[in-house]
Amino acid sequence: MTTPPEFLNRSGKVYALVSLNNILSLQETGDKIQRILKKEVATMKRLMFTLMAVCFLLGACATVPMTQIQPKDLPDLKGTWTGTRELTLGFTRTFAYASMEIANDNPPITGKITLYIPDYSGNEQRTYPFENLYFDEYGRMVIKLADENLLTLSYYKGTTGTTKKMLYGSFSHKDQPGTIVLYKQ
Repeated sequence: MTTPPEFLNRSGKVYALVSLNNILSLQETGDKIQRILKKEVATMKRLMFTLMAVCFLLGACATVPMTQIQPKDLPDLKGTWTGTRELTLGFTRTFAYASMEIANDNPPITGKITLYIPDYSGNEQRTYPFENLYFDEYGRMVIKLADENLLTLSYYKGTTGTTKKMLYGSFSHKDQPGTIVLYKQ
């Protein structure tokens, strides 16, 4: 097989003819690829900056840490607390207004919890007195009530002037889970 003469140089080696149009086409393709890559890099930088900003904001909005209840906190706990209780009974979520009154600030701590449970005739009021409030190893208040009700509450002191003192935790009724949130009045 012989090589046509237009593909041979003077020394007889084979070379390919490349037209000027092909060279310009390759250069334009390379330029397009560079522009696309620059846009992708810019987009990735914006995305990285946005993610960092979101992480910073979420960190800044962190909740107030739970405080282990100490003997010096008992006077702060005395008084009236109001809020809501949420409970899941079977497949139904129920909400009720709740209030708690802690009568004294030295052991044995006594008081009462009142739940206003909505029913078909209005609100049914149930009051549960307690005399057996104690603190678990994590510094949470534990209150056992009648009718197989149990509260485990964590204390959040809040910050000066911006948030109220809060008791937050679990409320279970006959092993049905729920939550309760109470704010100091």
